[in-house]
Amino acid sequence: MAFYLPYLLIFVSISGSIWLIYKIFQTRYSLKGSKIRFKRFFLLGCIFSLIIVSSGLLGVLEGNKRVSRSILLGNVTQKYESARNKKKKEQALAQKIEKFTACYEDMNDIFVKQEKRLTDKNMETLTRLYRNLPEEPQKEYQEKYEQVKKDVQYVKDTKIEEACSDLFGDTNPWFASEEEKKEKQQSVTYERYENLFQQATNIQSPTKKETALNYLESVKEWLDQQQQN
Repeated sequence: MAFYLPYLLIFVSISGSIWLIYKIFQTRYSLKGSKIRFKRFFLLGCIFSLIIVSSGLLGVLEGNKRVSRSILLGNVTQKYESARNKKKKEQALAQKIEKFTACYEDMNDIFVKQEKRLTDKNMETLTRLYRNLPEEPQKEYQEKYEQVKKDVQYVKDTKIEEACSDLFGDTNPWFASEEEKKEKQQSVTYERYENLFQQATNIQSPTKKETALNYLESVKEWLDQQQQN
């Protein structure tokens, strides 16, 4: 109702002004020289003019109120959106940290139990989850991440060292029967040697690398001797 009040007053004032002008015009011809009538109509004119001005001011005030309400509503909406976006970011970060932590703990359990499932694929998953973290959480979990990298590399180095040891053992399987011994010796080839030699050169642990290369050196000597015979 307050919204329409200024417009209603303006309408009434304009209608009254038109009526007043008509009456003044009428008075001019019918009541010439009548100062009393003229003063009355003049007073009414002033009143209607004040009503028009007041209506305009009310309209301006009402407009200002609507603008203020709109600005206030906009500020409230903006704060709400900002709070909601902040909450979403916090939830997303919490989920990323939770996934990384779960993967880290799983890989750590595998390493502690000395299981063979700790592979490059596990490390790729952990690396992807680690890189998804923002800068600050990355710094917080960097030590754990680097430790897992070392653990994975240790497992890889151990597997290669064991493979080199097995290849060397196949050159002289003293515990096997003659038939098994012959079969194992036939499985020792330059292809297996070269494949393991390439892997052994990538071993990070100096001790394991030296041990693996020593095994392969003996295998190479045995292969060369077999070829000469």
